[in-house]
Amino acid sequence: MSQIEKEEYEKVKAEGDLTISNFKYVDADFPQGILISNASFQFSPQYLNILQLNSIIGKSDFSITGKIENFIPYILANQTIIGDITFNSTYLDIDELMGTEQDDATIDSATSTVDSSNSEPLQIPSNIKFNLNTNISTIIYDGIKITSESGQISINNTIAEIKNLKLKVLDGNVKLQGLFNTQNPYKPFIDINLDVDRLSIVETYNTFDIIKEMVPFAKYCKGIFGLNIDFSSMLDAELSPVLKSVNGKGNVLTKNITLSESKIQGVLADKLKQEKYKTIELKDMKISFEIINGTIKTNPFDFNFSGNTSSVSGSSSLDQSINYVMNIAVPKSNLGNANEFIDGLMSQLPTIGGVKPTLGDKLFFDIVMKGNILNPKISFIPKTSASGASVTDQLKNELTKKKEELKQEIDKAKQEAVKQIEETKQNVTNEVKKEVEETKTEVKKEVKKEAQKNLKKLLNK
Repeated sequence: MSQIEKEEYEKVKAEGDLTISNFKYVDADFPQGILISNASFQFSPQYLNILQLNSIIGKSDFSITGKIENFIPYILANQTIIGDITFNSTYLDIDELMGTEQDDATIDSATSTVDSSNSEPLQIPSNIKFNLNTNISTIIYDGIKITSESGQISINNTIAEIKNLKLKVLDGNVKLQGLFNTQNPYKPFIDINLDVDRLSIVETYNTFDIIKEMVPFAKYCKGIFGLNIDFSSMLDAELSPVLKSVNGKGNVLTKNITLSESKIQGVLADKLKQEKYKTIELKDMKISFEIINGTIKTNPFDFNFSGNTSSVSGSSSLDQSINYVMNIAVPKSNLGNANEFIDGLMSQLPTIGGVKPTLGDKLFFDIVMKGNILNPKISFIPKTSASGASVTDQLKNELTKKKEELKQEIDKAKQEAVKQIEETKQNVTNEVKKEVEETKTEVKKEVKKEAQKNLKKLLNK
């Protein structure tokens, strides 16, 4: 014991091999039991070498190989433990292992008394340095079946890093990598890259509660989608994202997605008197977005609406509030009784500068959607072209144009007046000069004549 007391762990003689076969343990608190079919270890004061460990717990099986170093100083002196482990499984039922099948009332009773404000913050121990490589054929987690999982998790300096994690879920493919940082245990955060390919919107919405909370509009959608997103977020005491701290950017890829039965489409179909507008298709599209402090800004994207190219842009918050503008074009011939609605809407617009709005064969609208995404306030703003301003704005522009034309005419008149004044001044100046010259000439003649006359008088004397 003297070497241990002196913390000279490398001098402790504790070397050997350990082999286990068909070891089984079951008790009342652990009814599923554990079976170690075979295990083989080599150990010394410096390391524990796991040559093989094959085990079954309940429905789950797993095998472990790897090496753990510095475990004695870790246990006795809180030094850093170092490990490199490979974990393989054909079936891993996490729900069973975590006891999620216990009575819901018991869970509710236990959790209802927890005050998260008084709970200790979660921090990954700073004295753990581990690499965990996983390869799992089937995982059951929260009732969800996940297959073909593989990846690596590295733990070091209170940070867990997920590297190249791949899995299949709901017949789609998911790739994930990123960080879970607990260096400040009171402000843990994540920094994640998520790549999703070919997931069903319906199955995703029905399976994941977080989708129902963060993207409630998905309940009106059907089809296949993909997603690539880089995002970061602070985490609260329950390790859920703090919505106002979420930042990131990414793309949504759609594959034959249809939107139907939302309030937005119901109002649109009612106003335009066309049932077909209750369904909108988004085929093979790429929609780019940014998340800034919990607000999702959707960059403008085009889609086909009634055979015409329309567009959508705007923003939504993770608290389910939205502010979107949808630009649509509808052939006037398709409106039928809706023409009365259109005429009434147009008649309410002011006449500016004597200019009246006119419409062609197509009606162009901005549909403004604000408020809660499930119950938005919807307003219609007519336009005279797909890319032009609203009619009111156009009339204002026309008035501005006329003002500019009038100003130019006034400026031109001013210039003409100035020109005429300058010409008059010049003419007057010329006339004055002419009269002065003529007067000077006459004066010279008179002076000369008078001088000659006086000279003659002098000579005659």
